[in-house]
Amino acid sequence: RKGDKTSAVEALKQATNKAKDNNEFRFLFGKTMIENNMFSEGIEELKNVLKKEPDNTEYRYNLAMGYYLSKNYKAAIQEFNKVYSQDPSNESALFFAGKSYQAKKDYQQAIKAFEGCIEKNQNNDKAYYEVPRTYELMEKYDKAIEYYQKAISINPSIAMAFYRLGYIYKGKNNYKKAIGYFEQFLKIAPEDDLAPEVRDEIYDLKQAIQDIEEEEKASRQKKPEEEE
Repeated sequence: RKGDKTSAVEALKQATNKAKDNNEFRFLFGKTMIENNMFSEGIEELKNVLKKEPDNTEYRYNLAMGYYLSKNYKAAIQEFNKVYSQDPSNESALFFAGKSYQAKKDYQQAIKAFEGCIEKNQNNDKAYYEVPRTYELMEKYDKAIEYYQKAISINPSIAMAFYRLGYIYKGKNNYKKAIGYFEQFLKIAPEDDLAPEVRDEIYDLKQAIQDIEEEEKASRQKKPEEEE
């Protein structure tokens, strides 16, 4: 509950003031601030602990996440890249650098980061999803379809890949394929928050198909009459 969180944060703040020289304790304080959306205070605390331990990748990663969550993507990229250069095994730092590039609309760098994640881990579902999502944001829809299909081949339970494919095919006016992908989404995630929206989309698309078929039927019936 919100009141309990506020009390816990306040208690930690008071304890931290008594332990000014305890870097680990101050790190936990800064991390807790960020987790409770108190970004400026948490970021400042983490910057201070890094002055004492600049090579601590855990501290720096949490600082980067603070910047990312507060939507300071430029600073987030800088810090995530520092973490990754210090620890090339930190796949999460590379992934969130990609997400930060994506948010800044630096799509080529985003794809490069996500593909780097995939090179490190062929089972990284999130990275497989973000590559086509980035192509979609670039309006390169055929490329997005190709990579969403790759993501599904790696893990057929990535519901959001089916969701996005549904909308891409809807945009291409291929309503039957769109319905197929939306239905796959519902099979995987029937209780997802997006499920009601998807059900509405399927209903609307089926109605659109019916309307088109009726128009075509009426057009075919009208043509022989005109020829007579």
